Amino acid sequence: MNRGNSLGNEQADFVAEQFLSYCENKKRKERQRRLAYIEHKKDMQESRRIVAGLSLLLSVMIVLCVAIVSLNMQNMQKKEQVALLEERVLAAKEETKEARKRLAGMTDYKWVEKEARKLGMSRVTPDKIYYYTVEADDFMVQYQDVPKPD
Repeated sequence: MNRGNSLGNEQADFVAEQFLSYCENKKRKERQRRLAYIEHKKDMQESRRIVAGLSLLLSVMIVLCVAIVSLNMQNMQKKEQVALLEERVLAAKEETKEARKRLAGMTDYKWVEKEARKLGMSRVTPDKIYYYTVEADDFMVQYQDVPKPD
């Protein structure tokens, strides 16, 4: 009987070892599952932060793009206004040039000479030109007609 008992003990030892091995494997797998779950939670939190950061960055980029497009449109409008004003300036210069030509052509020199003669004026002749020498530190004030030199 001794031998049957020995075989039973060996089987019991074997079953016990298998059971302990099974329990250790189960505990190890449970720890791995928990660690994997914790890692998964950390990854999800990190992913949420990344998504939030990228969303914020995308929002800022959209706002900047809208601002750039708006500024570009304003710039184009200003350029169009400047071009229009430049055209107006050129037209005004051309009108001024034409008006000066018309005014120059409208001057009636005969009428001017006639009116000057009415006032007692005559054309300049060399005998009517008088030269006076005045010192640099002197000056002259004319209160009446200048007499002819001797």
